[in-house]
Amino acid sequence: LYIKSSHSQKINSANGFRCFKQFQEELIMLQTVCYGFLYLFEVLACLMFHENFYLRKVNRPILLLFNVFAFAIQLLGMIFMNIPIINLITFLISNFLIAFFCYDSKLKTCIFTSLMLSFFMLITELIIIYSTTELLKINSLYNWEENAFALIIMSSSSKLLFFVVIIIISKLFKNKNYGIKDTKTVILLSLLPLTSIGVFLIMTFWGVKMVVNESFNTALSICSILLLFSNILVFYVYELVQKTNAENEVK
Repeated sequence: LYIKSSHSQKINSANGFRCFKQFQEELIMLQTVCYGFLYLFEVLACLMFHENFYLRKVNRPILLLFNVFAFAIQLLGMIFMNIPIINLITFLISNFLIAFFCYDSKLKTCIFTSLMLSFFMLITELIIIYSTTELLKINSLYNWEENAFALIIMSSSSKLLFFVVIIIISKLFKNKNYGIKDTKTVILLSLLPLTSIGVFLIMTFWGVKMVVNESFNTALSICSILLLFSNILVFYVYELVQKTNAENEVK
C-alpha cells in the first residue's frame, strides 16, 4: 500500500508540474500576443505623430516597411531580452530612422523628435506605474513583475495615455507648416528630454531594487506629471522658434 501510495503521489506531482508548465507557456504566449498589440498601437501613434509633424518624402509601401521593421525589432527585443533600457534604445533608434529616411527632416530635428517621443513613451508608463503603486500601497516596483496580468493592464493603460498625449501634440503642433530648420536651439531643447529620461531611469532602477516609502511614489508621480507638461511646453518653444525663423526668411 505504501509503494502504491508513493507511486500515486509521484504521478500526481508529475501531472501537477506538467499542468503548471503548460500554464506558464500559455501565459507567456498570452503576454506576447498582448504586448504585440500594444507595440502595434505604439507604432501607429508614432506614425500619426510623424505624419502631422513632417512632410513625407517616400511612398506608402516604403513607409509601411520601415514601420513594420520598427514593430518587429521592438517585439523581438521584448520576447528575447525584455530589458527596459534596450527597449527604450530600440524605440529611439527606430523613430530616428523613420523620421530621417521617410520624411523631409534634418538631423538635429530627428534627434529632437526621437528623444521627445522616447520621453513621452517612458513618462506615460511611469505615471501609470507610480500612481497605481501609490493607490495600491505597493512599496516596491519589483512586486509588479510577479503579476503578469497586472503588467498587461498597466501597459495597456500607459499606451493609451501615450496615444492621448501624441494626439494632443499632433493637433496642437504642426511643424511642417513652417518647414524644418536646424538651429543650435534644437540641440539645446533636446537636453531637457534627454536629461529627463536619464533621471527617471535612475529613479526607476532605485524603485525596483529598493523598498521605498509612500512619499517616494507620491513625489515621483507628481514629478512625472510636471515633467510631462514641461516637455510639451518644449514642443511649443520649438514650434515658436521654427515659426520665427520662417517669418524672418520671408522678410
